Amino acid sequence: MHRRDPAASGAGAEPAGRAADDPAALSRRRFLVAGGAAAALTVGAGLAIGRTGTPRAEAGLRALTVADRHQAWRQGEPWRWSRFREVPVSLIDNKVRLDAAGGVGTATGVGGPSANDRRFYVLRDLEASDVEVAAEFSSTAMAQFGFALRVQPGRAVVAWHNIYYAANANLIQGVWEYDGRDLLSTNQQGALLRGFAQPVQSAVGDGTTVTVTTPGAHRLSGGDVVVHEAEVAELGQAQIHTVPGPTSYTFASDLQGSWTGGVTRRVSLHDRRRAAVRLVGTQVTFKQWLPGELEPAWDDPLRTATNVLPDALPSGAAPPVGPGSVGILASHLGDGEHVEVTGFRATPLG
Repeated sequence: MHRRDPAASGAGAEPAGRAADDPAALSRRRFLVAGGAAAALTVGAGLAIGRTGTPRAEAGLRALTVADRHQAWRQGEPWRWSRFREVPVSLIDNKVRLDAAGGVGTATGVGGPSANDRRFYVLRDLEASDVEVAAEFSSTAMAQFGFALRVQPGRAVVAWHNIYYAANANLIQGVWEYDGRDLLSTNQQGALLRGFAQPVQSAVGDGTTVTVTTPGAHRLSGGDVVVHEAEVAELGQAQIHTVPGPTSYTFASDLQGSWTGGVTRRVSLHDRRRAAVRLVGTQVTFKQWLPGELEPAWDDPLRTATNVLPDALPSGAAPPVGPGSVGILASHLGDGEHVEVTGFRATPLG
């Protein structure tokens, strides 16, 4: 079943829990966490980690000039839920069990059905304004997950996985507002970062079968679902039938003809994937890739998308621009639904 998250459209309000902790309660001694390794940094009371107060034009320029710093993926780091505190966002109508085994942290719904249950788990010892966050996720079909940045009382910048027809590996960026009871809006900005994209070299249809050739290894298997776009958009969404070789696949279709160029996107509902978000000034850039693939560069046109925070939110408030907490999102955790997280890293910029 494919469904769209009501919160993603900004339609309707959903009850929420308590707001984020009072910033005054944060320790004066903070830690910069990168890939699970902590380096101590002592700051004065009220001193923000990261840049604040930057005009929108200047912030946009900085977002384009921050160095692209690839980092080796971290594996095997023991997961400690004690590093995080919970921030309820909307209706908490079930319970969540938190488990840790080796390098994997799992959040599982154990209290019955839930459709509107959203929680942030944010680092206890880090606040940042400009930041890069990355993690590897795996989830059951209806669970959702993502990143929460600049988490402040009542507001947060969020990039999260949602379930869309022909776009089930989407990551969506928005600004969530919550007043301690309701999720007021999400101010969603879609970026069409749909699935795991790669170019198509050619396609040929004989009236019963379409054979697609890719210039590189596609890493697809029989039964996978793909959606075709650009020059091969006529092929639509299809379930792969056979994989003759690492650069070809077939599916049943009555289409006839030949095509050159285009893009194929793997439609993924609950496969394991890696994702990262960079928030600098008013620009949010996010990307995702599969384990075993190289991490895409931040300017990769097929694997990254960039949005700009709005000047004002639907409630009339301003988006969060100063420092806030950083962490992960787990939502729609119905009974037995779960999200697994590993390789989490948060790197303040500036």
